[in-house]
Amino acid sequence: MASRLLNRTHRVQWSDFTGQVPAGASLDAHIETNANLNYGYTTGSYGARLADNVTVTIQLLRSQSWAKKQRINGWPQPAQADLLRHEQGHYDITALMGRDMFIELMALKTRTFSSLSALETEIRAVGQRYAPQRIHTKYDSSSETDHGRKAAEQRLWDGYLRSAFTQVRTPAVHAPDGTAYKVTLLSVLRRAGKIT
Repeated sequence: MASRLLNRTHRVQWSDFTGQVPAGASLDAHIETNANLNYGYTTGSYGARLADNVTVTIQLLRSQSWAKKQRINGWPQPAQADLLRHEQGHYDITALMGRDMFIELMALKTRTFSSLSALETEIRAVGQRYAPQRIHTKYDSSSETDHGRKAAEQRLWDGYLRSAFTQVRTPAVHAPDGTAYKVTLLSVLRRAGKIT
C-alpha cells in the first residue's frame, strides 16, 4: 500500500462533540484531535530504509470532544458559529501539522540509514517537530484567541490557517504527482511572530 495522508480536511459539526462535559468545566466546548502515524521499514546489510507505506491519519476523537450544547443552543446563531469556527481551528492545526509531518517523512524515503535505530531516531525527531500541542496552547492563550473569545485575534488565526492550506512554497516544491506543496504552518506562524 502506498503512503497516505488521511482526513486532512473535515468540517467540524456540533454532532462531532459526543463526549461528556467534565464537572466544573469553565469552557463551553473542547475538541480533541490527533495525528496518528504508522509506517514500515526494510532492513538489510545496507542498513534501514523507510518503506512507502507511511500513513498519517488525522483523527477527531469524538468521545473526548465535548460541548455545553444546551447552553450554546441558547446563544445567537453568530455566536454559535464563532465558537464552532474556533474549534474548527483546532482540527485544522492538527491537520496541517500532520500534513507537514507527512511531507517531511516522505523525504526520508530516499535516504538509507545506518541502522533501524538511526531511522527511528529521525522519525521521532520529525514527529516531535510537528507535535501540535504547543500550537494549540498558543492558539488558545489569553494573548491570542483566548479560546475564541477575542474576535480580532480569531480572525488573524483564521488567516494563518488559510495561508498554510493555500499558499504555495517559495521556491516551489512538488509532490511526486506534481501537486505544489503548501507552506508549513510553522513557517506561517514564525513569519507572524507567533512562535520562534
